[in-house]
Amino acid sequence: MANVEVSIITAAYNAEKYIADTIESVQKQTFSNWEYIIADNGSTDRTVEVVKRFLSDLRIKFISEPRKGKSFARNAAFVNSQGKYIANIDADDLWRPDKLEKQVALLRADFSVGLVYTGAILIDAQGKTRSVCTPADISRKPLHYLLTVGNPIIHSSVMIRREVFSDGKYQDETIERVDEQIVYLKTCLMFGKMGFISEPLTSYRVHIESEHSKGSVRGFCAGYEKGLTKFFQRSSLPKEIEQLKRPAYGTMFYLSASVGIQQKKELGLCALYLLKSAWLRPSKIHYCMAQFGKLILSAFGQSQEERT
Repeated sequence: MANVEVSIITAAYNAEKYIADTIESVQKQTFSNWEYIIADNGSTDRTVEVVKRFLSDLRIKFISEPRKGKSFARNAAFVNSQGKYIANIDADDLWRPDKLEKQVALLRADFSVGLVYTGAILIDAQGKTRSVCTPADISRKPLHYLLTVGNPIIHSSVMIRREVFSDGKYQDETIERVDEQIVYLKTCLMFGKMGFISEPLTSYRVHIESEHSKGSVRGFCAGYEKGLTKFFQRSSLPKEIEQLKRPAYGTMFYLSASVGIQQKKELGLCALYLLKSAWLRPSKIHYCMAQFGKLILSAFGQSQEERT
């Protein structure tokens, strides 16, 4: 497609239950100058068969990739894209019809905005609404928030200027856990602002077993640390960003511990991470104390279960 404005990418793996609804939500967009590249990530179900039913729409392209991981599939889709704006939608999520139209309008109006994200509706496996999610508006100080508080952005809601991906890749394939957050940090370094649309233009499917629950707490922290280390190794970071290094690592330990406490696993390691977090960002020690309370309750509950 010549002069396509928005390239939409999806990494699909065993998504036969949801991918048709995802594609249809793209086709219903009121903004029509888009292309949609779906990269299958080695599916073993009927995902490929379902996607091929939609290829009569010439705006939709399909790529078959071996099972390497989500980042590899997204990169394959990105390499085959040509739009000036890149929008990701996961293979089980949905968009409201005016989602692209509103984001494109914002990016056209302000060239200092590198990324636009939106509010979302959280849906369950059956597509029923669980709640409405209005993420924090981090548009004023996005770098500070991402490094020292966390990542509130739902990735299926983002639209990003193509210039952010000057290295030819959508994501760093060597980084797990915070791979999407690194994309946002790169965007902040290149562009001064983020755009935020609070309306729930995205439906994000929440499954019983989250990505966090599949791995270890130590693994989550290691992936997070790798991403942060690569970010702070960038040459000529502004001095005010360099000064965020210590609290950024403190946030890493805090969030890693929070994942473990929520999942009630590796609680001893979680306690160590909370101590490290309190040392690295003493101004946030009250948050660590609150998490210690939750940790103690979780450990006590486990002890009671073992006795019975």
